[in-house]
Amino acid sequence: MNIDYFLFQFKPELEFVPLIFNFLRFKHMKIYHNPRCGTSRKALKMITDAGIEPEIILYKKDALSPKELQALLRKLKMAPIDLIRKKETLFKTEYKDKELSDEEWIQIMIKHPRLMERPIVEDKNKAVVGRPLDNIESLLGE
Repeated sequence: MNIDYFLFQFKPELEFVPLIFNFLRFKHMKIYHNPRCGTSRKALKMITDAGIEPEIILYKKDALSPKELQALLRKLKMAPIDLIRKKETLFKTEYKDKELSDEEWIQIMIKHPRLMERPIVEDKNKAVVGRPLDNIESLLGE
């Protein structure tokens, strides 16, 4: 869509342009959210303060499928092991010294979603882990 044409056609409603532009641009933004996590709550606030209402995915309640997690990892440009929270007690006691395949790590994250880093914010073909929160600002600024 040519933005100049858009502005020309709707000149009287120019005050709505930023809202419409945000809707068109961030229509598919998602946050993989844990409401009990302070960083995740701050990330959600940062997104909504930018005028964006993301789709909220409570990934601990509604587990991702292997295909969904693989697609998310591609957008993150991360290996499954890099998305694991290595300070979690479960990781330290059960998985720390294990050398597992990517598929096995994916199955572990599906079985134990608390092992996934959070929050994750996704927009179109890119995603970021919101630690630090500056990572989200880079996504919002695109």
